[in-house]
Amino acid sequence: MVRKTRSALKQPFYLWIVGVYPIFHLYHENYGLVIDREVLPITAAVLAATTVAFFLTKRLFPDVHARAFILAIWSLMYSLSGHIYIELIIPRSLAVWTLALILIFVILTHLLKRPRFGGNYAYLTATFNIIATVMFALQLAGLASRIAGDLRTESIADAYMAAQTQRPTTEKALDSPELPDIYYIIPDGYPSDAWHKEAMNHDNSAFTQALQALGFQVVAHAQSNYPGTYLSVSSTLNMRYFDSNPTNFRDLDFLRLAIGNSEAARELMRRGYTYVQLRSGWIGPSPIADINRNITTQGPIDLHYADVSFASSKLILAKQSFSRLYIDTTMLRAVRSQVAKLLPESDAKELTRFAPEHFLYSLAELERIAQMPEATFTVAHLIKPHYPVTFNREGELITAIYQASPEQYLAELHFVNKRILATLAKLIETSPRETVIIFQADHGSTYGYINHKDTDKAQFDVYAAYYLPVGFELGFPNPFTLINSFPLLLHALFDADFALQADRLFSLPLGPNFPMNQHEVTKERLRKATQ
Repeated sequence: MVRKTRSALKQPFYLWIVGVYPIFHLYHENYGLVIDREVLPITAAVLAATTVAFFLTKRLFPDVHARAFILAIWSLMYSLSGHIYIELIIPRSLAVWTLALILIFVILTHLLKRPRFGGNYAYLTATFNIIATVMFALQLAGLASRIAGDLRTESIADAYMAAQTQRPTTEKALDSPELPDIYYIIPDGYPSDAWHKEAMNHDNSAFTQALQALGFQVVAHAQSNYPGTYLSVSSTLNMRYFDSNPTNFRDLDFLRLAIGNSEAARELMRRGYTYVQLRSGWIGPSPIADINRNITTQGPIDLHYADVSFASSKLILAKQSFSRLYIDTTMLRAVRSQVAKLLPESDAKELTRFAPEHFLYSLAELERIAQMPEATFTVAHLIKPHYPVTFNREGELITAIYQASPEQYLAELHFVNKRILATLAKLIETSPRETVIIFQADHGSTYGYINHKDTDKAQFDVYAAYYLPVGFELGFPNPFTLINSFPLLLHALFDADFALQADRLFSLPLGPNFPMNQHEVTKERLRKATQ
C-alpha cells in the first residue's frame, strides 16, 4: 500500500489540480452570486484541455516531469492573467498585456528547457503533488461548508411568490396633484465632496452647485449606516437595521427580498402609487412592484409575474454568469467578445454586473418613466461612479479599468456628473406632476484611500441630495444617516408617523458577501456637520 502511494506521488497529477483550482477558488469566493450550473462544464473543459496539452507537448518536452511543471506554469499564467490585469493594470492596454504574457510564456519555456533544470523536476513532483492536493482539499472543504449551509436554507423563490399575493391592491392614482412622482436614485459608491477633497484633492463643488441651482438640498454630513449595497439599501427602504437574519433564507437572498418587498414601497403603494423597480447588477426584481424593468444588452424589457422566467432563481437572485466572470479572470479576457458568442443566447442577453450600459439605460428609463400618467415611486440603482472606469471624459466607452488612475477616475466622474445632471433636470422639467428626488449613494468609496491608514473611513461618507416641491421641507438632523431618509420624507409629504432610528454605523469585517458579520463603529465613525 505504501509502495503504491509512493508510486502515485511520482506521477505529476498536480498539473490537473493547478488547472481547476482557480475555478473552484473563484466559485467559492462568489458562491451564491453566480449561476452554479456553469461551474462543472468549465471544469470539464479545463481538465480536457490540460490532458490534450499534456499529450500534444510530448515531443516538445519528452521528460514527463518537466512537461508537467512547464504546463503548470502556463496554466497558472492563463488562469490568473485577467485577475492580475484587473488588479494591477500593467500595462494599461489589454492587448499589450496579453502580448507581454505570451512573450513571457516563450521566455520561460526556453529557460525551463535548459539542461541544468532537467534533473530537478522529478525530485519536486511528489512535493508539488502533496502541496496541490492539500490546497485543493482545503478549497473543497470550504466550498462544501458553504454548500452544506446552503442546503439548510429554504428557497427564496417561494417567498417571492408569497409576497406577490400580498401586494397592496389600492387603486392606482392617475394625474393626482396630491401625489408627486418619487424617485429613489442610488449612485453606487458616490462619496461626499469632503471625501473627494481629502482623498484626491478634487473639488466636486461644481456638481453640488449645479444641483443646488436645480433646487436640491445637499446634505454634506450624510453617512451610510453600512458599507455595502444590500445592507444600505435594505435599511434605507425599510427604515430599520438588519443586524440578523431571522429567516431560513441565505443572508443575501434575505436582503434582496427586503429591498424588493420594502416597507417604503408598500406604504406608497397603499397610497395609490405605481411602484417601478429597475433591475441592476445587484438589485433584482421586486415581488410587489407594478413594473419590473430589466436592463439587457437589447435594451430594457419588462418582467411579468406570469412569466416562467420571472420565477427563475437567476432573475430573482440577480445571479451573474459564472462563465463571463471566469473569462474575465483568465487570458480569454482578451477575446471575450468572441467567446461570448459561444455562450447560450439567454445568457448573452444579460448584462454583466459592471456593464456601462446599466448606467446609460437606467437614466434613459428614468426620463421615460417621468412621462407616465400614473403617480410613480421608482427605485433605480446606478452602477456609477463605482469601479471599473468604463467612460472617458466625453462619455465614450473604454476598456474597463478596475484600478484607475486619479485622472481616469475624474475623467469618468466628469461625464457621470454631466449625464446625471441632465436626467435630474429632465425629471423636474418634464414630469406632468410635482417631483420628489432622493439622490443618495448607498455607500462611499475607498478610492484614493488605497494607502490611507483608515481605509474604511470613506465607506460611510456619502453624497446625498434631495429635491422636494415648493412648500415642502426636510429638516435633517445632525448627525444624519441614511436610515432616516424615508421617515423624514414620508412625514414631510404625508404626515406619516415613522419613528427616526438612532444613528449607528456598522463595518463588515468579512466583506459585503457576509452581511450579518457586523462590527459597530458608531463611536469611531459617526460625525456631525461642522459650521
